[in-house]
Amino acid sequence: MKMKLFFGICTVLLAANLLTGQGNAADDIAVKLLVTDFERVPIKGAYIYVDSVKTRKKTNKKGLLTFKVGADTKWITVHSPEHGALSKGYTQQNEMLFQFPQKTTPLTEADMVALGFDTKIKARNSLNYSDYATVYEILNAKFNNA
Repeated sequence: MKMKLFFGICTVLLAANLLTGQGNAADDIAVKLLVTDFERVPIKGAYIYVDSVKTRKKTNKKGLLTFKVGADTKWITVHSPEHGALSKGYTQQNEMLFQFPQKTTPLTEADMVALGFDTKIKARNSLNYSDYATVYEILNAKFNNA
């Protein structure tokens, strides 16, 4: 009985390990962004949107940010409440420069929503476990759809 339990636990752990390895991590591309104003002064705290969805990422005091995006990413947008928003098509490059023009229009988060951007950052554990019948379905939803 103890051996069956041991092998059952090992099987579940092995399956979970295999499922986590099947995500898109191999397809992710590291992107380094530099965000400046028209005088090349770095912009701190600019929010990053990937395909119109807000991320948890913001630029540092040097206007820099490095993060990973999926290979299927189409657009990267930078939003600074004081400077507005800039969008660029993403073609799998590793570095991108976002330089705001001299004349800018400040945009609030409500303005971003009006433009069609999703400003709600989803919680990491946003699964409703009662929607799933088995542990396999939960693991599949959590790791394959990430």
